[in-house]
Amino acid sequence: MRNFSFLYLLCVLAPIVDHEASWCRGVKATSVDTSSGFAHVRPASLVLPSTQRPHVIAHRGACGYLPEHTLQAYRLAIDLGVEYIEPDLVLTKDGHLICRHDVDLSETTDVSLRPEFAGRRRNITFPSEVAVRDPDTGAAPLVSVEGFFSFDFTLAEIKTLRAKQRLTQRSSTYNGLFQVPTLEEVVDMVREAEGATGRKVGIYAELKEPYFFHLNGFDIESKVVEVLQTKDLGVRSSLPHLVPGPDVPAPLVLQCFDPYTLRRLAQRIPHVPLVQLLLSPLSKEHSSVGQGVSHHLGREATFGDMTLPEIAAYASGIGPAKSVFTSMDPAVARAVVDEAHELDLAVHPWTFRREAMYVDTPFQADSDEELRFFFESLNVDALFVEFPDQASMVIEKMLSDDSEAGLEDVSPEIAQAASAAARSSTLSTAPLPSRRGRSSRSNRSSSSSHAKTGREAPAFSVTNGKTSAPKDVMAEIDTMWSSALSALRSLAGSVVGGKDGSSWVEGGVCGGERDADTSSCQPGACSVDGVADAVYRLPYLAVPWLRRKAA
Repeated sequence: MRNFSFLYLLCVLAPIVDHEASWCRGVKATSVDTSSGFAHVRPASLVLPSTQRPHVIAHRGACGYLPEHTLQAYRLAIDLGVEYIEPDLVLTKDGHLICRHDVDLSETTDVSLRPEFAGRRRNITFPSEVAVRDPDTGAAPLVSVEGFFSFDFTLAEIKTLRAKQRLTQRSSTYNGLFQVPTLEEVVDMVREAEGATGRKVGIYAELKEPYFFHLNGFDIESKVVEVLQTKDLGVRSSLPHLVPGPDVPAPLVLQCFDPYTLRRLAQRIPHVPLVQLLLSPLSKEHSSVGQGVSHHLGREATFGDMTLPEIAAYASGIGPAKSVFTSMDPAVARAVVDEAHELDLAVHPWTFRREAMYVDTPFQADSDEELRFFFESLNVDALFVEFPDQASMVIEKMLSDDSEAGLEDVSPEIAQAASAAARSSTLSTAPLPSRRGRSSRSNRSSSSSHAKTGREAPAFSVTNGKTSAPKDVMAEIDTMWSSALSALRSLAGSVVGGKDGSSWVEGGVCGGERDADTSSCQPGACSVDGVADAVYRLPYLAVPWLRRKAA
C-alpha cells in the first residue's frame, strides 16, 4: 500500500514537474495556458441536437451583396438572421489582426490604385511545406509569391484603404466605401448588434496562413489568443450573451487549414471549439495570395490526410470543401457525416454561392437544391454561405415541408462499407448502391445525445425539374439601387462635403470619436446605426420578401 501511494503521488506530481511527462495515466500532459483559467474547460459541442435547425455561417459576411469582410457585410448578415459571421484574420506590420481573406491585399482593396503604396508590392520566396520534396536531397522546393502583403502595412495605413468586391460578376456599387475592420471592431459590432436584435451571434474566425506568417516573423496564433483574452471571449465569461446554450451558437469558433496550428491552440485555449478545414482531393490549388496561384502558402490539410478520430483528438468539427461530398457516392458522403457525429465532430462544408457557376454539377445550377441536399440529405450541422437569406429560406421550407414521404434506412451492407471507408486514411469514392429520394429532417433519430443519424443518403437529384439557375433577385435590386445610391452619394457630398459623399457614408459606421493614429473607431465606439446605415442595408433586407413573392 505504501508503494502504491508513492507511485500514485508521483503520477499526480510528474506532469507538474515536467509537462512533457507522458507515462502517467497513459495520457501525455501538455503545456496548457492556464493564465485565463480555462485549463480544464471543454469546448461546447458544435454537433447540433436532432431537434435543432441547422446553422447558417455568413462566409465573409453577406458578401453576395456587399464587399467581403467589412462591418457592413457582417451586420447585414446578422440582419438576415445568421447564427455566425465569419471573419478571416491576417496580421499588419504593427501586429493588429485585420479581417481579410488574403494575405495579399490587392484582390479586395484599392491598394493597387494608391500611388503612395506602389513600392510596397514585392516578391517573397519560401520553401513549400506541401509540395513534393526532392527525392534525392529531401529538400522542399522553393516557391515565389508576389503581392501587397498585409504585414508590410501598419494599421493606420490599412485604414486608409477601401474595400472592393472580389468577384467581377457581382456588383461594384459599394467599392471604395468601406474600411478594413480589426477583429476588435468586429467583436464590438457583434455585441452591439446582439443588444439591438436580442439574438446571440457567434464569431467563426479563421487564422489565415500561420506558416507563411511564421516564415516572415509573425506569430498570428499568439495574437489571436491575446485578443480573445482582451475581449473576454470565453465560455466562463461573466457576460450572459457569451454563454452557449441549447439554441445559442458558441460565442467563438476558430478554424484553420493548418493542423499544427490547431493542435497548438487546443493546448493553449482548450475552451474554444476548433474546426479543421479540409481541401478537396480534387482541388489542385489553394492559396490566399489572390486568385489563380497554383501553390500553397502553408500546411493546408486535404480530406483524407488524417482520419476522423485523429481530428477528433483536438478539434470539435471539420470544414470540408463541398466538392468532397459531391464527388463521392451520396451513401458514402452521408456515412462520413454520421461517423463524424459519432465522434462528436460537427460538419460544416464550404462554400455555397447563389450564382450558377459555383453550383456543383449534380444540381444542374440549382443552388437551392444544393443547399437542401446538404442540410437535409447529408444532415450537416451548418454551411458557409454568401447569401444568408437564401439559406434561411431553404431551411424554413425544408422544416415546414411535410409532404415528402419518409424513406427506408440505408442497408446494413452500405452502412458498413461506407463507415469503414470513413475511418480509413483516404476515403474511397468507389460507387456504392444507394436509394433515391430524401426524408424530412424532423424524422431524424440520434445514436447519442448529439450525433445525428437515421436518414438515408439519397442519390443526387433535382426534384423540382429545374434545369437553369433560379431568378437572381439580387441582380434586379442592384440594377435599380445603383443609380439611386450614386444620386444619394452626390447629394450627400454637396450637403455635408467629402469626395463623392464617401465621408458621409463612412460617418455612419462610427458612433464615436475616431482614433487620431488609425482613423478607426475607438474601443466601444463602433456603430453601424445612423442615416448612412440605410444607404446600403435596407434595400437588401427586402430580398427575402421579394424571393418569397417570386416563389
